[in-house]
Amino acid sequence: MSTGMGFAGILMNITRYLTLVMFFSEKNLTEEGKNNSRFKESLVFFSFSSLICLLCIICTLFLYNNNYFLRKLNSNIFSKNKDLESLEITSNLIDNTNEVLYI
Repeated sequence: MSTGMGFAGILMNITRYLTLVMFFSEKNLTEEGKNNSRFKESLVFFSFSSLICLLCIICTLFLYNNNYFLRKLNSNIFSKNKDLESLEITSNLIDNTNEVLYI
């Protein structure tokens, strides 16, 4: 989740800088030209943001129709080790015994 929020922040800033460069490249703009540029900039910025949101919705729909994802989701939801009190650590990964430690 943190990676997704970081990526969204970076993508938003890149989009903002690109729209600034595209629409405010001329230094001698009149007040009407500045307002027109701001409108075009915001239109491009929010259109691109809406496109990203639409792509996320489509990807989520495809993800929830994927059998592998649904199997993994259901196995994690109905597992018996939901809380940290019932977490089992198998020590046979470390010292080749069949002992199970309960924390």
